Amino acid sequence: MFVALEYPAADIRRFLPGGPWVLDRPDWPDPVTRQDDSTGYDHLRGFGAVEKRRRGGLGTWSGEHAFALAHNALRFPSSLGSAAAAGSNQALRGARVAARRFFNDGTAVARLELGLALRDGDPIDAIRDAATLGVRVPALSGPRLAEFEMRLAHGPIFRNYLRLTTRRGEYEPWWCTPGQPLALVELSADRFDAVAGLTIPTGIGMRVGYRTIEMPDSTQLPAWFIGFEPGHDRDALRRLRLNLVRIHAEWEAISGVVSLVDRDRLPTDPADRGTVRLATYLKQASRFLAGEQRYGFSQAPIQQAAQRVVSGIFEDRLAAVNGRFDAVLARVESETSTAGEKIRSAKLHIERLLIMDNSKNQEVNVSGTIHGDVNVTAADIIQGSFNKVPQAPTEIQEDLTDLHEQVKEILPQLDEKQRKDVLRSLETLTEEATKEEPDERWYSVSAEGLLEAAKNIGAAADPIITTVGKILTFLA
Repeated sequence: MFVALEYPAADIRRFLPGGPWVLDRPDWPDPVTRQDDSTGYDHLRGFGAVEKRRRGGLGTWSGEHAFALAHNALRFPSSLGSAAAAGSNQALRGARVAARRFFNDGTAVARLELGLALRDGDPIDAIRDAATLGVRVPALSGPRLAEFEMRLAHGPIFRNYLRLTTRRGEYEPWWCTPGQPLALVELSADRFDAVAGLTIPTGIGMRVGYRTIEMPDSTQLPAWFIGFEPGHDRDALRRLRLNLVRIHAEWEAISGVVSLVDRDRLPTDPADRGTVRLATYLKQASRFLAGEQRYGFSQAPIQQAAQRVVSGIFEDRLAAVNGRFDAVLARVESETSTAGEKIRSAKLHIERLLIMDNSKNQEVNVSGTIHGDVNVTAADIIQGSFNKVPQAPTEIQEDLTDLHEQVKEILPQLDEKQRKDVLRSLETLTEEATKEEPDERWYSVSAEGLLEAAKNIGAAADPIITTVGKILTFLA
């Protein structure tokens, strides 16, 4: 049995005036991992070395392919299973730490993940005992370690993260706001019904369940359960788990960001780059959470399932976030039409999510091809490229966003070879645009490839020609 505790947070430093406030390295979402460079890899201060995920990330989600080890940020008893056996956390007898990792998407989503591998036992007791296990976290000052229950340790951990990764040593605690922790359990299907609470079939040999678990202080910890049959698709199980925890982290981050705007903590100054980053983030984050399509392509079936599961459970919360967008939109519209238009788009995406079929007991059909679908592959490439747009100079972020939309529009008119060439050119041009010193040889060739493809399909590609011209003018 595998039990994971997920701790999301909203890191809003990239939206603040007077930046940059975040240290240059690791350069999330694409840090230098130990596997990339055995001597020059990134290291997250107070946490550990940056590693590449052995089985890779998910093309849909930025920053899932790499993580920082969190061994220095949180310390378990020296022998977890033995300590549990000697104490009150009996459900953890024989347990071992399977994961202790920190993720960051390069915008606002930060997430600490703790995974435990356990012997078969009562999953509810396992979650409760894991959440209340005593762990040690470095104190904010001095060499000593402070002890906390694991479910309460994320506050001190994220304060340490903020202190150690903020430039100039000046920060406010709300710059990185912890969200609602989450538990997730993977267990065999024959034990699923006894613990899962509300259940949702998935159609891929596994089911998803949701319930809250009462802690000793009467607080409630939300928990997902994934029940799998013998001979299940291990990759499908992994993708479902990653999507569930990442969608939760996205919602916690966007809720935290919108709440801070409501409380006048974040700037909405049209002359400030933070406002543009904020608007771009809201548009991008809500796009991930919006319905069944992204960039006009059908989403990977497993992500569809995960999103429908989340929207079915958290309908009221999604509606509350959507309502708070009104105030954000009104404020930004009064100051800058460009940022206001981006946030209006984000609001429409969230409204679309709310009208999705979210019947809490409906079967979610995700049967069909999970790998190899050309639309899903193209969408992943475009999304992966688009994830880098916020790293480009503010002056061309709007043009790069438009270019990704325009490329999406022309792909159905291209043959397979042309599609590959166009997608490669889009990736390269975006990559060069994010660099401090773009290489003219590379971005010129990439722009040429896009323009050549555009000319082959006639007047429909005029917008691409115009947008590429704007980007080249800026980069030259």
